[in-house]
Amino acid sequence: MPSSEPPSGESSAATSIYISLRGKSVPVSRKSSCPETEEKVKRLRRKNTELAVIAKRLEDRARKLQEANLKVVNAPLPVKPGAVEQYKRAFARQRARDLAQHADTLLSKDKEIAALQQECRRLEARTGLGKVQHTHTRVHTQILQLCCLLSVIPLTLSFSLQSQVENEELREELSAVSAQHSSVLEENQKLRAKLENLEQVLKHMREVAERRQQLELEHEQALAILKFKQDEIKRLQRAQLFAKREHEGVVQMLEVRVRELEDKCRNQSEQFGLLSQELDKFRQQASKIDLSAPSLLSHSLSQLPNGIGLTGDTGLSRPERSPATKHRELPSLSLKSTSTSSPSPPKSETTHLSPKSVDTASEVEELDIDVSPAPVSVSRGPAKLQVFIARYSYNPYDGPNDNPEVELPLTAGEYIYVYGDMDDDGFYEGPPDAPLDVQLEHGPSPGIAQISWLPVTIDAAGTSNGVRVTGYTIYADKKKVLEVSSPTAGSALIGPSQIQTLQAAREITVRTMSPNGESNAGSNPGHAACHQLLEP
Repeated sequence: MPSSEPPSGESSAATSIYISLRGKSVPVSRKSSCPETEEKVKRLRRKNTELAVIAKRLEDRARKLQEANLKVVNAPLPVKPGAVEQYKRAFARQRARDLAQHADTLLSKDKEIAALQQECRRLEARTGLGKVQHTHTRVHTQILQLCCLLSVIPLTLSFSLQSQVENEELREELSAVSAQHSSVLEENQKLRAKLENLEQVLKHMREVAERRQQLELEHEQALAILKFKQDEIKRLQRAQLFAKREHEGVVQMLEVRVRELEDKCRNQSEQFGLLSQELDKFRQQASKIDLSAPSLLSHSLSQLPNGIGLTGDTGLSRPERSPATKHRELPSLSLKSTSTSSPSPPKSETTHLSPKSVDTASEVEELDIDVSPAPVSVSRGPAKLQVFIARYSYNPYDGPNDNPEVELPLTAGEYIYVYGDMDDDGFYEGPPDAPLDVQLEHGPSPGIAQISWLPVTIDAAGTSNGVRVTGYTIYADKKKVLEVSSPTAGSALIGPSQIQTLQAAREITVRTMSPNGESNAGSNPGHAACHQLLEP
């Protein structure tokens, strides 16, 4: 900082000096007769101007530093608890240094003022007391102004220096805090990434737990269904065993019946052979016996082995009657008769036979002696069982049939069992049999009921009474509750929404479905059993 030097010469001429200090003009007039005094005044003026410029610069810099300091102070920076005390101690040390410098500056200025006062005294002594007093007053005023200026400048400089030091320290602290903040941000980012990974892992664990619960539930349901299917398989096996035993019993009974029928057929064949022999003998005798002897003809006919008698007009000849008698008696050779010893009297529908009748009788003679067994009826509850023996093999798909699937393929020599009645063409188009042993039971879980029955077929393409079975229908008081589209199904599950219908029903029935309609109602578990089972 520039300092003013004490005056070394005297001036005799009065000069007007204008000192500009902070925009204010202070007129200083004196008469100086000494060139040295004028030079000193000029030098003081230059110094004053320099001090004013320096003061303005310092003020501008101090204002900028204050604005920067305010920005730094207003910025939300985390400050450590120990940093405040450190800042206070640094500020106190800086303040002490500034005060010491200010004291040194004031001391030097006091020395300059003392030198100026001595110079003024010398000038007063030379120029006179009045002028000296006036000059002294002006100089004293200038000195005071300079002192004020000098007293303000150190304060401004000290404040600016202090602000600079504080700003430097704050910048260092800011850089340190910024670095710490950056590290904290990086650590925060890492922790956030770890948190997201943990959330993903937790979400995956939740999904795995939910999936595990779902799989456990599905496993339990699968076990329940498996147990239900196993029970159904066991029940079907029992039903199959029961049906097999029943079938074996029926087959044995039918075999016995067939043997009996074969014996009867053999007896009838033997009887037919005897009748043929008797007929030959009768024809031989007819050529020898006179046709005018009706009594002899009547006697010969009465001696036939099968006990067949023939009544006719006495005006007919014997050769014309005998073929007609045979032709009329052939249909009476049926296996439906239970005894061969009881004779049945024939009927003679005509009394005059034409040659055409004789030809027919001759054709009957050429028929095969082996007659296929007639149908055998066996009582089987409400359904009627008929057994047939196929004489020829037949494949419906080899012929020009429109619907070969509704016809039954035959193999020569096999037994055909037919339940029910057939029409004239040999087709059966009636309802199928109803399922048996209908039962209502508890289901695999609470709130579910199970209805079971014995299916009418154990084959997926099975038939009943000659018609194809398509499934079963469950009715509650003649109201359809559920359809099961499987011909081999033996049970069905009823859900909670349908149990109320079963509880309100008086009768539960199961019917067999087919393309030709439904069967009659099968057995039902009963109204009391339904309510007792379905009660919660």
